[in-house]
Amino acid sequence: MSSLLFGARVLAVTLLWLVPAFAHANEAVLGPPKAEAVDFKPERPVDPLDLMPIEVNGRWGFADRRGDVVVEPIYEWVDYFYGPFKYKGRGVWLARYMSQGRMGWLAFYENRRRNAGLMKGEQLRVIKLGKGAADRYSDGYAAIGYGAENQRRHYLIGPTGDRLSETAYTGLLRMIDGLSAVQTDEWCGFMDKRGKVAIPMEFAEVRSFWDGLAAVRQMEAHGGAWGFIDKSGKLRFRDKAGEIEELRSYHEGLAAVKVHGKWGFMDKRQRTRIKPTYDEVRNFAGGCAAVRRGDEWGFLDVSGKEIAWGFDGAWYFEDATRTGLPSNTNNDRTTPLGLIRQGGGYGYISRTGRVEIKPKFENALPFFRRAARVKCGNSFAYINRSGRLIWDPRRVSRFGVRGVQVAPAVEPRWPGLPRPDGSSGEPFPFEYDVEDHLPIKQKLQQE
Repeated sequence: MSSLLFGARVLAVTLLWLVPAFAHANEAVLGPPKAEAVDFKPERPVDPLDLMPIEVNGRWGFADRRGDVVVEPIYEWVDYFYGPFKYKGRGVWLARYMSQGRMGWLAFYENRRRNAGLMKGEQLRVIKLGKGAADRYSDGYAAIGYGAENQRRHYLIGPTGDRLSETAYTGLLRMIDGLSAVQTDEWCGFMDKRGKVAIPMEFAEVRSFWDGLAAVRQMEAHGGAWGFIDKSGKLRFRDKAGEIEELRSYHEGLAAVKVHGKWGFMDKRQRTRIKPTYDEVRNFAGGCAAVRRGDEWGFLDVSGKEIAWGFDGAWYFEDATRTGLPSNTNNDRTTPLGLIRQGGGYGYISRTGRVEIKPKFENALPFFRRAARVKCGNSFAYINRSGRLIWDPRRVSRFGVRGVQVAPAVEPRWPGLPRPDGSSGEPFPFEYDVEDHLPIKQKLQQE
């Protein structure tokens, strides 16, 4: 019974619930579902990076882009696969999962022909974590958090499960560019892949390395100024005027900077590229950045030109920026789309500012790996960039999955875990501590 209750709680947290599964409003937006059961195809060759997490009556599994189930929905929650990472000479892809309230990884191993092969048999294995909370794998390592929230400690493990360092830190960020930001009490620095402190613990605030540079703030005793360091720890830029109130890492060659309460962007030479005139900004992704002035949101290109404006909300053209991890779609040449909210609905625009998918969804998430989640009943569907459904949960609810016993539906009972910005999200317990910023915020330690 406790397992079912936990599954019920997980069901409620993806931002996409809270209306009846067969609501006619969904058919007005998405059209009627196909009147046939979903196929279960565990023996189909797949690329793990193309698999999409799905929810079926409170249980999670994976579907491919044809809309067929390839991993049976038996878990309480699953994340995307990331990789490949090298393990004993083979590639391995890893996805977080939850079962009976505990986290672990689903490991999908490369076959002898050095391709992904089939999602069956020994290819898919379970690596249990226990009572700790885990972040996604990044650069071959995953961050682990354990202990009470106000006394939590962190360390990194590799694909074998071995700890990178015996030292447990007060705070820790993902391994990016071969370095992981770490925190001990109020001091911050960086650890390398040997588990050694590579850049001394001498900063008040740090962000992860991107494009070879990391944003850091010196301790107050040394002026408290923001700047950038390179991977050797050498200071490449320091705000001598003391005007910078906050500095972020580089994304697509531009770093967000806050001066006198307003946000803008600087280039790699630390010159102002886009003047600080905005009340809020997101990092560049797909050649565009979402920005807010007053109550209105819009998008900028890298030259600072406003390409679209007047939205209630605007997010990313590629959600890999938000996750802090590569999208694994470097060969994807399709046109990216940016998420907007307008008139109470969510939709998507192109980089020219043209609305490509009308803001008609009750809720939605940015595109990630060429697909986007949109609200559908008390679950979520996936659409492609033409707006066509590639996964429809209503088919499962009405017609089932061929060859799989579908669990009975459970009633959502949990409003969802609060994210640091106050919104509800999926159960990413460790990601409270894996924002792209150290030290860990005191308010999160107290929750």
